[in-house]
Amino acid sequence: DKYRNSLMNTVSHELRTPINAIISLLVQLKTQLGVSELIDSYLTPALNSSELLLNLVNDILDYGQMKAGKLRLVPIEFDLDKMVRETVSLMNIQAANRGIELIIDFDPRIKYKNFKTDPNRLRQIILNLIGNSMKFTFKGSITVKVDYYTSQNVKFSIVDTGIGIKEKDLHNLFVAFG
Repeated sequence: DKYRNSLMNTVSHELRTPINAIISLLVQLKTQLGVSELIDSYLTPALNSSELLLNLVNDILDYGQMKAGKLRLVPIEFDLDKMVRETVSLMNIQAANRGIELIIDFDPRIKYKNFKTDPNRLRQIILNLIGNSMKFTFKGSITVKVDYYTSQNVKFSIVDTGIGIKEKDLHNLFVAFG
């Protein structure tokens, strides 16, 4: 187990460098070539896929840190609305290819400009929830709802038109698998 975790961490770290290079090159290409519809139709999916791959590698690193009891949250102030929109946009092409509409429902009462939490962890959670929802939604829509809860808290919900979870399986919802 110790060697497996060490290997996972080493491989994950080694993968991050080329993935970050790919993302940087794609961003530079988009910037330097301008945004024509044809160029954007090629570069945007490549960029989104690279960012999703980087998130997967980060998830693997996080798993190793959790197993070692070293996972840290880094709360910073950021624009919650912008982060949610950017996160959902990472899944737009995949959703569109499946004929699924991605919707953001952001409660206007939320003062989102100086929201404070770990945006990377929050982004990972949102991506995972949307990804899980996409697995079982074959038509219709997936809505990312951000609701006012208290002056310092918000509530996230993912609502979809998928098949749902059978009541008899609800008790397994947060049980680890694998």
